Amino acid sequence: MWGVMRACGRQATVAIVGFLCYWVLGLPLGITLALVVGLNAKGMWIGISVAGGVQVRKMAPIQHNTTRVLSRKSCLGRGKFGRIPTVSVYCT
Repeated sequence: MWGVMRACGRQATVAIVGFLCYWVLGLPLGITLALVVGLNAKGMWIGISVAGGVQVRKMAPIQHNTTRVLSRKSCLGRGKFGRIPTVSVYCT
């Protein structure tokens, strides 16, 4: 999902959501579960998995909106046999 968003020109969004999910949520949760609760490596995996799930939940609507807008922009002004847009395959 990160690669698709970067290809669509949303690098700042990917960086912010990734930082918040993994560094602000996933790492503290994993450390707490691993060291305080005593789950060890399993706690770290749970923290990182939760961060990944939150990241997907936050990025999916943004990606859907981005691809829809790019698809509309690439189709505007084209006739029936107009030129083929040069937008990435993942963005149309």
